[in-house]
Amino acid sequence: MDGMKERADAFEHKYMIDEELRFKANAQRNRMIGLWAADRLGKTGEAADEYAKEVVRTSFQRGNEEAVIEKIVHDFQATNVAISETDLRKKMAQLLEESLERVRNA
Repeated sequence: MDGMKERADAFEHKYMIDEELRFKANAQRNRMIGLWAADRLGKTGEAADEYAKEVVRTSFQRGNEEAVIEKIVHDFQATNVAISETDLRKKMAQLLEESLERVRNA
């Protein structure tokens, strides 16, 4: 019975570590997509940093990546920056992979 308990504890520990890594990677990805979007919106310096923070806040407040997509698509449409939702999702997936790699190697 102790072996099963140890195994369950090990799985739980691994799950917690994986979730922490995913949380950190998502936050980093949201900052990176925010900076990427800010660049396309013509924002630089502090304005770009503030926009990236807004994107991260949006994710935390609404709790999902759909909120990030909605914000960026809305902001792009408001300033006539062309992008499809599909292309934005691809960019976010690419940045998530980069973020996961960075977090794992940190």
